[in-house]
Amino acid sequence: MKQNILKTRTLLSVALLLIVSVNFLACSGGGGGIYATVEREVKLNNKSIAGNIVYRMTHFGGNLYVCDGSLYTKGASAGPGWAHVAVSNAPGHIVSVASNSSHIYVLAVGENDIGTVYASTDGTNYTTTGLSGDMNSGCALFDNKAKDSVNRVAYFNNGGTVYQLSGATYTTISTNPANAKGAAYWNGTTEFHSSEAITANSNETGGWRSTDLVVDDGKTPATNLWGPNIKALTYYTTYLFAGFDPNHYNGGYTPYNLSTGHPDTSLTNPSQGGFSGSDILFLRNINGVIYMSVYTQPSARSGLWSYYPGDSNWNLE
Repeated sequence: MKQNILKTRTLLSVALLLIVSVNFLACSGGGGGIYATVEREVKLNNKSIAGNIVYRMTHFGGNLYVCDGSLYTKGASAGPGWAHVAVSNAPGHIVSVASNSSHIYVLAVGENDIGTVYASTDGTNYTTTGLSGDMNSGCALFDNKAKDSVNRVAYFNNGGTVYQLSGATYTTISTNPANAKGAAYWNGTTEFHSSEAITANSNETGGWRSTDLVVDDGKTPATNLWGPNIKALTYYTTYLFAGFDPNHYNGGYTPYNLSTGHPDTSLTNPSQGGFSGSDILFLRNINGVIYMSVYTQPSARSGLWSYYPGDSNWNLE
């Protein structure tokens, strides 16, 4: 009798588990914005970047740098795997990184939410630039993402006043785009934008801001404006990858086909799945590799993701 009871309980447990599993799978959404509905495989490799929030990336001296409160680096043409940088004389939580041809800069936040800009020639030893500001007033450190370091320029926005960094010093720029939080370099000049969602094409002869993308909803005239809702943007072959937050288009990213002027769910390299509900903080294309900063829950899926040409999936760096 006891054996029958145990057997019955076991069968009920298995059945309940199957029901829960089916319901979970049925409720799981696809990634890549509202247009991708099938969650495809993404690789959860061992993370070499410890934090769940990777704030920004820059290219300096043949290396890439990212920050998650700390600073990490790897070769610009290297595969996955980042090394922690033991930063000297830049105390605080590093929330941004930028560069020009001679210096790399970090924005480190200390007490009372005061962010200070530090400069370095080697990525390790820093000195203050004299620039600082209250992070609650909209401070931002960024560069124009130019491919050639000769054209790369770093900027600091302190509550609406924008400074151009040069060595360990700075000047106020005359154009003074008060709302600038991002920039890109094309046609021989730096273009500014109110967010990180700005990118040049592959040969820097043109570019796009998030406000340039209008995606229609099948109505005439089009009523679904993507622009204000895009948080990150980068160029990839004939696509723009547009990143969103969970409050818009279910988060994740969506490829925008420049040839057709519409979102494209047919792209399979990289796969579009796995990022539903995620907040995309930045997208970068460096040497043909796409980097995407993702924040989501569960936190095991948060961090810096990458797509290397020839692979079919995203990899967690």
